[in-house]
Amino acid sequence: MSRLRSSEHVRMDKYHDEQLYDILSARAKWGLDEDVITDDQLYRIADAAAGDARLAIGILRTAAGKADRENHERITDDILLDATEDARAQIKQKSLDSLTPHQRVVYDVVHEHGPVGPSEIYEHYSEDVDDPRTKRTVRAYLSKTTQYNHLEADGSSRDREYQPSTSHLPHSLSRVIIELIGRVLWIGKLYPSDLLL
Repeated sequence: MSRLRSSEHVRMDKYHDEQLYDILSARAKWGLDEDVITDDQLYRIADAAAGDARLAIGILRTAAGKADRENHERITDDILLDATEDARAQIKQKSLDSLTPHQRVVYDVVHEHGPVGPSEIYEHYSEDVDDPRTKRTVRAYLSKTTQYNHLEADGSSRDREYQPSTSHLPHSLSRVIIELIGRVLWIGKLYPSDLLL
């Protein structure tokens, strides 16, 4: 019995903010009452999604659901901030849930011991599973989890080290950054006292 599986990772091009705004605007037009969300908020969602349509739509869906559950007539900026973090977490969790058990062990090893090189990863992985896959297969797992932004790889192939991805900022830091951006957009200036949130 062979362990080979034929699969190809398809990387989609990122959308521009204007394209994401158009997608979100159409969804809002057909799925929400008028004035539930502003154009400015749609642009902020597009910007926060950084080219990822799935994330942008997830933020809009999460914000609309939260506003509805809390009986708000419109999506507030606070709801939008919470929805952004919730949607990111949901997408990341779905992606982690799609890892096979062996891929998940590799991810967990890096998360626990990172930054760490492939040899040490394989050593820990081999200790944690009953039927370890080959080193080559583990390198393929590392490549996949890096492509999905769960892990980051630094260095050339000979001295490469893996560590947990830092592309997802902690909730509190994301909130501070988004609030600072909002203040700059609102008043056009950022004062040193603004940094003391």
